[in-house]
Amino acid sequence: MNDAPVRKPCIFCGSTENKLTNQHVFAEQLRKRFEDVIGEEGVTSIRTGSEPPREFPSAPFADKIGGFCNKCNEGWMEDIENQAI
Repeated sequence: MNDAPVRKPCIFCGSTENKLTNQHVFAEQLRKRFEDVIGEEGVTSIRTGSEPPREFPSAPFADKIGGFCNKCNEGWMEDIENQAI
């Protein structure tokens, strides 16, 4: 019997073989371009369905989301991020 935990699948490739990672919502490299305009603290507003938005404290360029594997994150996602920068 295998008692190893089953990993959640990557939201992009569906793989359960690779570790899931977190990715910055905005590339950290963009922080340098906006440091004179944006402070260190802010507010993130999230809406779920028809509910009114809920606000949470956040630090610009520090917010992360997850659900994708390190292969996607360090592969094609990084390629797109580098092209955007």
